[in-house]
Amino acid sequence: APDILKDHNTVIIAGMGGLTVAGILSKVAHELSVYKPRLILQPMTEQDKLRKSLCELGYRIVAEKCPRAKGNKLYNVIYATYGEADEYSECEFLLGKYSLCEDKENYIEKLNGTIDAAQSAVDKGAKDKTELLEMLKNYRGELS
Repeated sequence: APDILKDHNTVIIAGMGGLTVAGILSKVAHELSVYKPRLILQPMTEQDKLRKSLCELGYRIVAEKCPRAKGNKLYNVIYATYGEADEYSECEFLLGKYSLCEDKENYIEKLNGTIDAAQSAVDKGAKDKTELLEMLKNYRGELS
């Protein structure tokens, strides 16, 4: 990996889980700190874990997109550059920062879908989701 990073200024990783992407990046953490490539990442799951990892690795998320693909599925694309990370709330780690998302309507749709999933889990007896549900509802209220 070091030779690749030395010769290229952008790294693209797509189609894997956020935890897997975070693991790949952590294995080359030293090289990332030396060569400071831009990152374009498209995690399929666990976006919150990837956002946390980026902050820990010294990266700042500068933009996010929530494009819609065939079948109506929303995806995340994260653009990050080396530099001091912003502070994130738990909701922002989970969904990304609203202010950085270029697709505001899709972001709100993703937030509402996350709230619906948490509500469904609570309705089925998952008491561990109650706090998450309230936090998400409060966050949605702050965005209105």
